[in-house]
Amino acid sequence: EVAIRLGAQGKPELTTASQPLFFNLSHSAEVAVLAFYATGPVGVDVERPRRISAVQQTAKRIFAAPECDYLHRSGDDPHVFLRLWVRHEARQKCLGLGLLQTIPEPVALDYFAGTWSNGLQLGLAWASQTVPPELHFFQLH
Repeated sequence: EVAIRLGAQGKPELTTASQPLFFNLSHSAEVAVLAFYATGPVGVDVERPRRISAVQQTAKRIFAAPECDYLHRSGDDPHVFLRLWVRHEARQKCLGLGLLQTIPEPVALDYFAGTWSNGLQLGLAWASQTVPPELHFFQLH
């Protein structure tokens, strides 16, 4: 039997009598990623490469100043934008926040952001621990 409860910010969590199991899900086109973590919150985002219009304007609404500067130095490269995006969205999802909400206080998180050879971008964020969360990839039909 599995019970689902809502965390402080409304993010769903799986619970059992002995220990909670934290999870998060993301999908883009035919790819889905599930992240599971037993020791704390987790957030994941996956994005297919695509054309991004108004890169700097979107970045200024979403990212902090250092991220915007980094993007600008890249020549507004859409791959760099997506890598920053998946990292940001994974962090926000880990914390149970919306994309535009600011983090209320400093939080210790670990991050992974990477690009596969096909251009797929993956972002992962979890409460700082020594072992990263477990990821499961699925091909959607």
